[in-house]
Amino acid sequence: MSDAARTLLRDWLRRQLSAVQNTWLDEQRSTLAEDPADTTLHIALGMVSRRLGKADLDVSAADCAA
Repeated sequence: MSDAARTLLRDWLRRQLSAVQNTWLDEQRSTLAEDPADTTLHIALGMVSRRLGKADLDVSAADCAA
């Protein structure tokens, strides 16, 4: 994933998630940057729906165009 796409996705998530959810996601991103092992990724992915919920990402037509 390009840096631009990664930044767009993070901005969309930041807009939709609560402060607690955003903090958890940022912590997971930092952990994965420090330890990109498969186990670390699998644990983070397993926790996503529990920590961030299952709501669809709310993007506008302008978001998609970006």
